[in-house]
Formats: sequence, structure tokens, C-alpha cells
Amino acid sequence: MPVELDKLPPKRVVPENPPSRQVWTVVFLVLTLAGIFAVLLLWPKDEPTNTPWFWSCVAVFPAGVAGFFVLRRFSVFEGQRRDALEWNKATDDYMNDMFDRASRPLDALTVAYRFSSDADENKFDGLLTGSLQLEPCALPKADTPPAKVRWFAQPDRDKDGRKHLQDEARQADILRRVFGELQDDLKKSIGSLPRQLPTSVRLIVSGSALSANIVECWKQSGAQRGLHLSNVCREPECLVPMWLDAWLDEIEQDRSQDARLLVFVQLNPLLDKGPSEGSCEIALAMLLVPPALTNRYGLIPVAQVHRPERATGKSLDATLTNALRWGRSAATDVEGVWQSGLDLGSAGAMTAALVKSGITIKPGDVDYMVGHAGIGASWFALLCAIKSAASGGTQLAVMKQDAELMFSVVRVPRSKPVNGNR
Repeated sequence: MPVELDKLPPKRVVPENPPSRQVWTVVFLVLTLAGIFAVLLLWPKDEPTNTPWFWSCVAVFPAGVAGFFVLRRFSVFEGQRRDALEWNKATDDYMNDMFDRASRPLDALTVAYRFSSDADENKFDGLLTGSLQLEPCALPKADTPPAKVRWFAQPDRDKDGRKHLQDEARQADILRRVFGELQDDLKKSIGSLPRQLPTSVRLIVSGSALSANIVECWKQSGAQRGLHLSNVCREPECLVPMWLDAWLDEIEQDRSQDARLLVFVQLNPLLDKGPSEGSCEIALAMLLVPPALTNRYGLIPVAQVHRPERATGKSLDATLTNALRWGRSAATDVEGVWQSGLDLGSAGAMTAALVKSGITIKPGDVDYMVGHAGIGASWFALLCAIKSAASGGTQLAVMKQDAELMFSVVRVPRSKPVNGNR
């Protein structure tokens, strides 16, 4: 993160109480009288006293010396005050510039997801209203008790019509299926990207039995649909939302100016052994672009994703405050909260921080409604925030990484194109 608040230059205390006029008037009189007394005491006996020089020494010099000391005291005060004000102004300008840089978002052009083979179940309305929930169901593996899990039920047979008996074959077919469905949803948005806009595809796939070439699978599926994105790579499974923080830093330093399609797929064991309680399979994608490129090429984002803030070495209250500041939003602006990957303790701490900040909206618990999506859990909460923000309201995504909570503000796009300097 580019803004380390504890390392920013501190403000100086501005002196507010000037020297007392009464006190320094007395000091002036005392110094003047002392000067007069000194002149009279030290005046040579053989020098005349009825000359202009004598009266200058008696009247002008003592008053001038006393006035110098008194005015110097007031001058020091005004100098200290002016220095503090100028320092604080420079500090404010520096901090505002840093905060402005940190609050520059990423534009989300489109998102797509699947967590079920049932088209109706995949509809976002169930998540938006909270009517969807993970329920116990019978597992296909024999002698396995029912469990609260969700998986892709189709395809359940290979291309020859034989029923899947092992996870390796099942997951390979599922992967091809969900890649194709995501590409169908993304085709229009990807096809509208100008050819001169560099675009890469980042695949993050986790499957206990996957042995296929993931990149080649994506390319083959894309070729069948007329999507010819050649820059495709597989990222480590540990890719977390703080990766967006690093990317935003690269954009700020002009080391990265490209569009990126992030694709996450989580597939779980189902036939060789039972899946984990509360888990789900998922496939999701989001197309993100720096605002400067959105403006340059006249693209229309559905939402803006702001820099995530992680609770490392600071309270959740401070973490949430910073996240809202990066998102240029107040707590009263937040119209929806989405959480994923939180245990009971983290959820309680999150709720306390939200309430303290004035956010009383009940969070949408993605894990409760869909299931824990493994490597895609945090990203699915972010995707839900993007989908919700697209309908007109500021959203807050709450995620977890290495036992620490993260907040990210997702907002509706500005009415005017976002330029690269805001």
C-alpha cells in the first residue's frame, strides 16, 4: 500500500496564544527605565547634560533597546505561527496528493459467475434478497452422509456418455463447461475492447484432480467462440485481493497499463472422496481496466473497485476508515455489505467495526448462501459488490487473508469519464 499513515510527516502545533500585551508593556517600561537609570549612572561627570546627545541617550536609546527586545518576542511568536501554518499546509497538500493517488480505482467492465448447473439458482436475485442458502444434500459418493455442500451437477458424463466415476475426468469436463459458460457471458464485453488495448487473461484454478493443461483448455474454448486472447497465463492459487493493491501501485508508477481478465475456478473432490462441509464449487471472472484506459478508449464500466485495505498492525476501525477514504465514501454512503471467508470471531469483529462507523446494514454472507468457494471466496464477495454497485449503490466487500480482514469499497461509476488524474 502506498500510504503508510504512521510514516507521514506529523503536523505541528500552531501557537494560538500570543505574548501578553500587558506583561510585555510592563517589560518595555521596566527595560526603558532601567536603560535611563543606566545612562544616568554611567554618564561621564565631565560631559554636559544640556545637549541633544544627552537627551538622545536618556530618552531614545533606552526606549529603542527596550522596543527591540519586546518586538523581537512578538516577532518570534509570529514566525513560529507562520512556520507551523506553512508546514501544516505543505503536509496537508502532501497527504491529499498521497490519498488522491491511493483512492484511484480500477474500472470493472463486466463480471460473470457460476456456482450451480441450475440457471435459475445462478440468478443474482437469490443473493441480493438473501433467499438463497446452502442446504444439506445427498452426495453422489456411496456411504457418504448428507452434507451442506454445493457442486456442479452437470456434466455428469463424459463425451462418450459414460457416467463419471473419478474426479479427474469429472473435473476436466466441468472445467471445459464452466470456461465455455463464462466466455459466453464475457464475449460481448471482450469483443468490444479495442485491438490496441493490451489485454491479458489470468487463470487461477484449483482442482484436486485436475491434470489438464488449464491454459490450453481456456484457449480452445475461446477459439470455439471467436475469442482470440493470446496473452493467457496461469497464476498461483494463492492470488488474493491484495494483489489489486500491488497492481494499483504499478499503474501509479506507469509500469502497467493493460486490461486484465481474472478467472477463478474452484473444483472440489466429489467422487473419490466427499467434499468439505460448507464448501462449494465456483467459476467467476471479472474484467478490470485502469480508469485512464477506460477514458482513452471510451469504455463504459459497470462499477469501480477501490484499493483494498488490510488490517495489518492497526485496528479494524482504522482499517475501515482508510478503506472508506480510498473509496471516497462516507459510512452513510454504503448501501450494501458482502462478506466471505469469515469465521465467527472475524464476523463479530467486522460487525462491531461496521456499527461503530455507522453502517448498520446486515451483510450478505456469501458463505452462508452459496458456500465457501475456496480460492474464489474473497473474490466472489468482491464480485457480488460489483454486481450490486452496478445497480446504483456504494458497496463494501469484507474479505479475509491470513487471519486478517480486508475491506474494499466498490462504487458506481462517475457520471463523467474518469480521467487518469483522479
